[in-house]
Amino acid sequence: MHEDKGKYRLFIIQDSIKYEMTYSDTILKLKKKPFKFELHLARGFEGTFVSASYEKLYYDTPIKKHFKDWDAIGAKTMVEAKENEDKTLVTSPEYVCFWYYENGKAYRTDPKTRMEDNRIVLTKSIKKIAEQGEDKTYAVSEVSKPLYLVSFYKNFDAPKALDLERKRIKIVFE
Repeated sequence: MHEDKGKYRLFIIQDSIKYEMTYSDTILKLKKKPFKFELHLARGFEGTFVSASYEKLYYDTPIKKHFKDWDAIGAKTMVEAKENEDKTLVTSPEYVCFWYYENGKAYRTDPKTRMEDNRIVLTKSIKKIAEQGEDKTYAVSEVSKPLYLVSFYKNFDAPKALDLERKRIKIVFE
């Protein structure tokens, strides 16, 4: 957990499981109950985009290729509760979330932060899943299909560059 580990690290935590996302074909099995994300940001690094979907659009994009509509990825950022009051993960086949820390405050995650290994640590507790554009929200206990998660960041100063530090995982709820 040092600066040489990149700009950010993203973990999924449930009970005694604390799994770090990397770019892999890993299938993480979680119980059908609340869980949380733990995001570790290097000092001076703002945040990460996260795609959570039941479809594989972002998940299946080859590592050396841009995501579909890469030029508009910033505009495809969904609005979420500022302090994660509803403990909800929003899913979408093509829109993304942005979890970040700015001016001493966490946004789109739980409000409390801490320092660990010279990194700012944010958590995002998840009790419910919402499908963007569908007006459907349900408890994690009701999830019946795999969830494909992809996280990455974009250098807006070099817009044609590929996403950086892409991570992905498939979650199956049992």
